[in-house]
Amino acid sequence: MRRFESSKSAKKSIILQFVCLSAVLLVLCFVLWLSGHRRIVVDLPIAGPDEKLKNSDIEITWEDEEIPVESYEICYVMTAEEELSIVSISLLPEKPGQYAMSVMGPDGLERTFDVILVGWMGLAFSFVTGSFTGSEFVLLFSLVFLTGVFLIMLTGFLRLRGPLENSNEAIFTCGVMIFSGVLLCFAIPYYLRHLSNDVSYPVWVLALNFAEAGKKLFAASRPWLLAFSISLIVSNIALLRHEPPRFRNVLGILLGLIMIGAGAGTYAASRLLYSYDFTYDGMRELSILRNTVGLVFTYGECILLSIIICGIRAAKHRPDPDRDYILILGCGFRKDGTLTPLLKARVDKALDFWRMQKRETGKEAFIIPSGGQGPNEPMPEAEAMRNYIAQTDIPIEKVILEDRSVNTFQNMKFSKEVIDGRDPDPACAKVCFVTTNYHVMRSGILANKVGLAAEGLGARTKWWFWPNAFVRECVGFFSNRKMLVLYLAVLIFTAAATMQVTNVMF
Repeated sequence: MRRFESSKSAKKSIILQFVCLSAVLLVLCFVLWLSGHRRIVVDLPIAGPDEKLKNSDIEITWEDEEIPVESYEICYVMTAEEELSIVSISLLPEKPGQYAMSVMGPDGLERTFDVILVGWMGLAFSFVTGSFTGSEFVLLFSLVFLTGVFLIMLTGFLRLRGPLENSNEAIFTCGVMIFSGVLLCFAIPYYLRHLSNDVSYPVWVLALNFAEAGKKLFAASRPWLLAFSISLIVSNIALLRHEPPRFRNVLGILLGLIMIGAGAGTYAASRLLYSYDFTYDGMRELSILRNTVGLVFTYGECILLSIIICGIRAAKHRPDPDRDYILILGCGFRKDGTLTPLLKARVDKALDFWRMQKRETGKEAFIIPSGGQGPNEPMPEAEAMRNYIAQTDIPIEKVILEDRSVNTFQNMKFSKEVIDGRDPDPACAKVCFVTTNYHVMRSGILANKVGLAAEGLGARTKWWFWPNAFVRECVGFFSNRKMLVLYLAVLIFTAAATMQVTNVMF
């Protein structure tokens, strides 16, 4: 599968596929609607298991104006409890308006009724069954649309390789892929149930159940959230046995408690609210709020899961052994100039990669230790790393310092300036950066932001350090404005769609 060359080409391709999918499905819906002569079919129960009726036994009457009846037929369906006689009526609406229809039995009594609302271009809606003109096509194409979005995002995610593995686009495509996949798995059983028996499970029940997807998915995810929260707290407690109790070292405990509190709070609030005797409008607004909040939480969980997946993929990535430059991201070191285990693991990982590349290809890459001098540090971090490298078998002339940066963004920016100043063709330079495994993804995002096409290489750390550090990376990720805009855009879209569908169903 050919990978994307840049984030711009990835966005263009994904948007184009999404627009084409939407356009094709809309055109097909319109064509099939026209080919169906604006027909609407309603299936209404007219008799129980003890009565067998024929077509000649019933009569369709109208209160005032009538809609031309193309055909009708009595058939029998088996529900969960009994066999029912239903009449399937095919109508051809012509003029806008509201039409009241009754189905009379052989005894002259009304067996069932329906109200058909006809609107613009002959579009009709049945108040009793919830079916509408082309409803079966719309339901089918809704599933096709969700499937299409899932496949577009899946292929897009798989094509985001190399430096683009660590990008906002990768996290967003993976998150939407998971979200659409969850909705698809939720919708298919309901759709198949409707196809098997559209009388006992009509369109309006199908649509109402799908509108409640957010509430049901959030309820189903509570055990996963509880397990995830407990694992965060346990790993954070293990971390505090080795690290001082500073704020950044208790983020896992705080987040775990917040998620447990949010899950318990939403459950208690929903139980409390539903214990009150609301009016009809109050129940509708409460249902809209609950479904919308549930869908928003579900999408947030999918984005969180996407960050975890992308973070693990980034941590396990191994660049090809053809690098021109190996960038080492600095961090704090001891006051005597020796490296901490965290920084030493990064430098050793870079040196191991340098040796492996030379052994396999004969190519000697330049090593760029990157890091300025902190307020309590005797020298720049880059210099401390160079002193360590000087004691190894790596030629010191292959080491180029970048000693101005004070954060990861500046690591990437100033290192890019070093490469641009030395390489005759910096756009073609092959770069990899080395940092701790939990830090690879966000570092790659920042590298892309400054225009440095670099692949990440993660150094291992203790198991109890990884989860809490990754929480800090997630906080940094959500502080990115571009990603926040993408998150809010999809969040608002799904919330608005859910509110509208639920409002119609009520």
